Amino acid sequence: MFKKIALLALFLAVVFSACTVGEGGCTACNSEADPACTACDATENYFIKDGACVLITGCTAATAGVCDTCDKAKFYFKKANDTCDLQTGCKSYASDACTACDDTKSYIPKVADNFSECKLLTNCKTVVEQKCTACADAVTTTHSIQEGECLKTCEKDQKHNADKTDCVADAEKVNGIVGCTAKADGADVDTKCKTCKTGTTLATSATKCVTDVQDCLTYNDTECQTCKPGFKLNTTTKACAADKSSSSAIVSASLAVILAVFALAL
Repeated sequence: MFKKIALLALFLAVVFSACTVGEGGCTACNSEADPACTACDATENYFIKDGACVLITGCTAATAGVCDTCDKAKFYFKKANDTCDLQTGCKSYASDACTACDDTKSYIPKVADNFSECKLLTNCKTVVEQKCTACADAVTTTHSIQEGECLKTCEKDQKHNADKTDCVADAEKVNGIVGCTAKADGADVDTKCKTCKTGTTLATSATKCVTDVQDCLTYNDTECQTCKPGFKLNTTTKACAADKSSSSAIVSASLAVILAVFALAL
């Protein structure tokens, strides 16, 4: 009984999987018992793959089952495996490569200044010079323009995930301050920082962690403000260097003392 059922199933599988000439791009088959397709409709760019006819979308000419040219007018370009790849969002092309993205439809290069692939700026309303300049009306309360894209507005201790589609906790922030390791005390507990990570120093406003500058005494929100005694602030580099004028004054004073002592001895 089991053998009969198995044979019946095999028979039905062969019948219903058999290649039918004129369907699915097939123009010739071996037999009903061996349903592998042996010829495909080349005028429609069908090619044999694993015994079936497969249409290579975007192909305009082919030789021996391999696509030779792609439909550039519809922004199809050749791939390494001799198929055609649709360059979604491409506006112009040259030498089988996209040269500009369709910014009228909110497309920009996936990688800066590289037009080999265009990506859609989601939630974007207008694009100017490859950057989103306004968010779509439906997301103006939840999103904002950030680094040329319309992204979800994150909370102060959050950051965007890898694909920038959502916000996740940011271990590098406390009270929204990058590099902060502890909240301030008292009334400022929810707004200011108390301590910063190694290599940074708390600014006088306590709202930023500023990169340490050697021999700096006080910091404003972005850089060194005053230097330790004996050091002078370089107004251009904002670095502290030994104060030569102070050193000269010390040397002069020391020399004067020595001369005075010598004079008294005489």
